Amino acid sequence: MRICTRCGEAESDTIKFCKGKRKCNRCRNVEQREYRAEYQRKRRAKMTVDEREFHRQRQRKYRDENPHTPFFTTSRYLAAKAGVFSDLTMEDAYDVYFTKDTCSYCGKERGPDDGLRSFHIDHIIPMIQGGPNSRWNLVKVCASCNSSKGSASLFDFRSRTEAFTEERFDLVIAGMTERSGSSAEYIYELLSQSHEFEAAYQRERTKMVALLNLSRPNTVIYAS
Repeated sequence: MRICTRCGEAESDTIKFCKGKRKCNRCRNVEQREYRAEYQRKRRAKMTVDEREFHRQRQRKYRDENPHTPFFTTSRYLAAKAGVFSDLTMEDAYDVYFTKDTCSYCGKERGPDDGLRSFHIDHIIPMIQGGPNSRWNLVKVCASCNSSKGSASLFDFRSRTEAFTEERFDLVIAGMTERSGSSAEYIYELLSQSHEFEAAYQRERTKMVALLNLSRPNTVIYAS
């Protein structure tokens, strides 16, 4: 059995080694990140003022020409962190980012005074519920609807949002059906399961809060 010379952990199902290496894969990855960070730091330190400005301008130009890139990278990172399926491509991110600025939930359109962040991209089935980071699960919505929906199911959000009409709900279902290649019945089943997930979570959370209040009779615990 090998023991890592850096962290001292023994080889196991979670601590793995590459063939012939005396450091575990986790420590080797950390060292590589540290090496790259130090290399970049030294490289920036040697740059002249003109070189730094050139790189800043190039980065700014790239961001202006590819505004969908931050969403692509961030959504993939969050999907990996949540442990959900992700097949979003750069082309998919471009497609949803440059969709017409009309909220799929309330129908609001971008006004002349709306800022750059007045419209967001929402995962219809939240990733916290196992929703995939896929094009068919994404719609463009206004900031207000995205904030109000949060991690709730689409059924729950619809029940408390007057502007989210049945017609707009049907359009969301139709869009998910078309993009995924699945039937409307299957999509509806997924959304129903998402709603059941949320209801079960709220039930268990209520039980936990009640138990905490019972164990601390003189303490009031407010649900956030």
